[in-house]
Amino acid sequence: MSILSRPWALGFALMVVAGAAGAESTVGGAERRGSDLQCGPMRDQSAECRSERIAFVGELFDPDDSGRLTARFAVHWEDNSGERMEQGPQGVGVEDAIEWGRRHAEVVQVRLGGEDVPFSAGEKQPPGETLPVWPPKGTTVRPRPAGAARDGSEQTIDWRVRTEVELESVDDELLRRLRAEVESAAAVVAVEDAARSRRGAALVYDITARGLADAVVDGDKIVQEATERVLTGGVDRARPRVATETTTWE
Repeated sequence: MSILSRPWALGFALMVVAGAAGAESTVGGAERRGSDLQCGPMRDQSAECRSERIAFVGELFDPDDSGRLTARFAVHWEDNSGERMEQGPQGVGVEDAIEWGRRHAEVVQVRLGGEDVPFSAGEKQPPGETLPVWPPKGTTVRPRPAGAARDGSEQTIDWRVRTEVELESVDDELLRRLRAEVESAAAVVAVEDAARSRRGAALVYDITARGLADAVVDGDKIVQEATERVLTGGVDRARPRVATETTTWE
């Protein structure tokens, strides 16, 4: 089981699905109830209606690997009360998402995956905030690992992985040898810790990979093979069970 340490790693897609709590969701400028009634199909993009909304543009994570960003975006708007929203295009380029957002709202926020500070891409800044203006100078957004350069020039980065091995008995010599075997793997940058655990032994190490999924799979294989080499001729002859429990990126 892999658990990400940063909440935004779950991806903007979850925010798109959830929207505002209790929001009344509409599509295509359908008529709203109550105070938003004037913003029906004929006036949906009027200055009055746009002034009451904020559009949110967010980069999507790879559905097959929550450690990789796709350079594709989703957009939706919410009114200032947080009671109403409308879903826009999903899986589009950033400029297409921004264009849709600008048509429906004066305030447009753009958030790149893995970055804490959003950008302002609308006519006005969000109320009470001064965000950096989109686009950032020289920015090209391409698919990449989360935390890598926006332009996709880095397609592998180092991931921090913790892997546990189920063993009947663990002593200091076994831990020393296991650590050395794992550290000798080409993809492993360094082993930060090797210690006894509830199941047997636990190793914390940095591994270079394209994404979270690859880091977990490659790490499990490296630790599995290292453990088998260390145990050759020892008491624990059964194939050890390996479980990667937590994974983070630095």
